[in-house]
Amino acid sequence: MRSHEDNPFLQGNFSPVHDERTDAELEVIGELPRELDGLFLRNGPNPRFSPLGTYHWFDGDGMLHAIRLKDGKASYQNSWVRTREFLIEEKAGKALWKGLEEPPDFSNPHGMMKNRSNTSAVFHAGKLLSLWEGGPPYELDPATLETKGRYNYEGALKGPFTAHPKVDPVTGEMFFFGYSPMPPYLRYHVVSPEGELEQSETIELKLPVMMHDFAITERYAIFMDLPAVMRPERLMSGKSFISWEPDKGARFGVLPRYGRGSEIRWFEVPSFFMYHTANAYEEGDEIVITGGRMPGTFMVAQETTIAASEQLESAEEGTMHRFRINLETGKVSVEQLDDAAIGFECVNEARLGRKARYNYASVLRNSKAVDGPEFIALRKYDLETGSFESHVFEAGVIGGEGVFVPKRKATQEDEGWVLVLTHDTNTEQSELRVVDAQKYDRPPVARIVMKRRIPHGFHARFIATSQVD
Repeated sequence: MRSHEDNPFLQGNFSPVHDERTDAELEVIGELPRELDGLFLRNGPNPRFSPLGTYHWFDGDGMLHAIRLKDGKASYQNSWVRTREFLIEEKAGKALWKGLEEPPDFSNPHGMMKNRSNTSAVFHAGKLLSLWEGGPPYELDPATLETKGRYNYEGALKGPFTAHPKVDPVTGEMFFFGYSPMPPYLRYHVVSPEGELEQSETIELKLPVMMHDFAITERYAIFMDLPAVMRPERLMSGKSFISWEPDKGARFGVLPRYGRGSEIRWFEVPSFFMYHTANAYEEGDEIVITGGRMPGTFMVAQETTIAASEQLESAEEGTMHRFRINLETGKVSVEQLDDAAIGFECVNEARLGRKARYNYASVLRNSKAVDGPEFIALRKYDLETGSFESHVFEAGVIGGEGVFVPKRKATQEDEGWVLVLTHDTNTEQSELRVVDAQKYDRPPVARIVMKRRIPHGFHARFIATSQVD
């Protein structure tokens, strides 16, 4: 067992901050577009107390970092997500739950599982939800970040809620799923634009698998049954909870958006893993999916970890791919689009589920989650020409997930900005950078300088003031 002193997830900018604060009038270098009116929100792990046992990055308590943009100015606020378990530990004054790399503690009177609510967030039907795929979401006040409590659609939600729900930009509906190590292994849900949980379907799987993301098109939901098998019994012998079993094969599941779970069609593909899809759409008889395909998973401390990628141009793992599922022939084709190791794939959400010319991602210096991923650039893919552009950070600057924010009256798909949190390891300075998506290789149009260090985290999103209003 490694000590806290040599744990990379408790060192440098992975280490937690210990206070909640509000900072007004942040310094802006450059000119912050006045059209950017809303909330940039980033969730991530930030342990409240000294961890028990071996700490993994995924174990930290969820902390939201919010940067409010209005009239060319910016302010900052952060807050822990006060889950049931967080409040129990707060009362005890110490950590009571061990992490993902520890054997389950059957003696914990409060339960074996801790909802960490540390992965992502979504704003839908007037509600801001903090997400962690092992349990239900927590609702927060978007104005104050105050935690209101667990949200389960008045008891209609059974089981976990993915960290990657999809909100249809045309219909306003939200689609999500939940996976579990115990039957049923997969459930799929549809939420109305008004926030009513209208449909829940059980989808049969052969084995319980980790399913971090999925995709939607105008008529379908697409699931990935990949051989990252959940084996809880492995924890008892000090192994990872996730077992990479490529001999089990892989497959895409295509389900009509409002279909019964039994209507799903499966399409076999050679074994691979994919944390995030960038987008999916229908084209003739095909469903086209883009995302970062990997030959395995580095989830937790796998015995077969992904090899590091040391250069921007020379990576063999976690690279942008395009899949074509032919609904008539049943065949799936795979095309690699780039050699760079990437993560946090996304699209202009106005094109979610529809054909898009551009995809976006963050570029990794290394892809070993056991050492801590370092994102050194942003990537913009032109799927029509097959070309790409890079926005490379300065030496020593590490970024996170880029979020595309379109201009209000945009006439072109890439007319807008990409917002990204960065941390300069030379100066310990954290910033929110605003990059013109049509001038991707140029310096940021604005850099918002934080008054405090913001630790590395997971998923970000932008919530326009008009959405909240």
